[in-house]
Amino acid sequence: SSFPLTDWANVALRFDAAAAWAPYGGPGGYNDYDAIEVGNGALDGLTQAERRSQLSLWALASSPLILGVDLSRLDPGDLRLLTNRSVIAVDQDGIDAARILRSGTAQVFAKTEKKGEAIVGLFNLTTKPEEISISASALGLPRASRYTARDLWSHRSSMSSGLIRAEVPGHGAALYRVASLPAAQGE
Repeated sequence: SSFPLTDWANVALRFDAAAAWAPYGGPGGYNDYDAIEVGNGALDGLTQAERRSQLSLWALASSPLILGVDLSRLDPGDLRLLTNRSVIAVDQDGIDAARILRSGTAQVFAKTEKKGEAIVGLFNLTTKPEEISISASALGLPRASRYTARDLWSHRSSMSSGLIRAEVPGHGAALYRVASLPAAQGE
């Protein structure tokens, strides 16, 4: 194939870079984690879950979204990933996420938006699906009885009492916008 190829091992190297470089990113100096190899579908060497992980991590890190693909041959499924306005907004906010959890099987990166919402990425480093969770307090959100979590990939919202969790596919990511909700009358 004439397309540039990559693999999960190369993407996975960027988790430590994103954590180490986070304090140095922001207006006037955005960290560049290299080109995104999303756009050539199955020819890019990554699974669908791995492509979402790469885009989620780059967006959380506010890294420039530079494509390393043949634009005249964009895969329709990948084009939907690349044009997800909710994910692009996370990248364009100019705020670098910090790693708040690192285990042998999972990593969690989060950042706080100017309006107080948290953006959180739950990353599965294994090849099998795994439930990954983090508390709203670990995200820096104020204590509340209810939280809303908006899945930025599926555009679905759910309610939580304070635990943000997802069944994440192997090498996959879940990306949420989380906000505390005011107490209901009588609470």
